[in-house]
Amino acid sequence: MTVLRLFVAIPAPDSVRNLLLATQARLAASGADVRWEPGEKLHCTLVFLGETPAERLEDVVRAVRQGARGTGPFEVGYRGIGFFPGPDRPRIVWAGIEDAAEVLARLHGAMVAALVAAGIPCDEKPFHAHVTLGRVRGLRHLARLTTNAKTCTLEHPPVTVREIVIVRSALKPGGSEYSVLQSLPLTA
Repeated sequence: MTVLRLFVAIPAPDSVRNLLLATQARLAASGADVRWEPGEKLHCTLVFLGETPAERLEDVVRAVRQGARGTGPFEVGYRGIGFFPGPDRPRIVWAGIEDAAEVLARLHGAMVAALVAAGIPCDEKPFHAHVTLGRVRGLRHLARLTTNAKTCTLEHPPVTVREIVIVRSALKPGGSEYSVLQSLPLTA
C-alpha cells in the first residue's frame, strides 16, 4: 500500500514570499542554529493529514472541496514574527497572518469536520494562522535571534487568497520535498 504524507495549504504569493525571504535573511544574521524554509515551501497549513493511503486521495479531495464550499476569494495580511512554543524556548520561527474575517479558521474547522466525517484522520489541534519561516536546531545564539525578531518589522498589505492546495510532502535525506497534487479554486 502506497502512503502519501499530505497537508492542505494556502500558498504564499510571490510578493509575500519575497518579503518572507528578506525577513529570514534579517533573522539569520543572528547566527542562530535555524534551518530556514526555502521560498518554494512557504505556505500556511490549513490542515495536516500526515500519512494517508494513496487510494484515499480522491476522498481527501472531495472532503476538502466540501469543507471549502461556499468560500470565495478573501483577503489576508501578513504581519509579525513569533515563536512556537514561545520566545523562551523557540522551536519554530513563524510569520503571522491577519485574517480579520476569520475565514482561515472557518475553513480549517469545516475541512477538519468534512475529513473526519469521511473517516480520514487529520490533525485536529487548535488552528493558528502562520507561515513557518524556520525550525530551530540548536541553542546557539537563540537570545540574539529573539532580540533580532523584536526589531524586525514584517508587514505586507492584504492579498487575495484565490485557491487552496493539497500538497504531498515526501521526506528525503536533505529535507522534505513538496508537490502540489490538487489546486482547488475558491468560488462562492
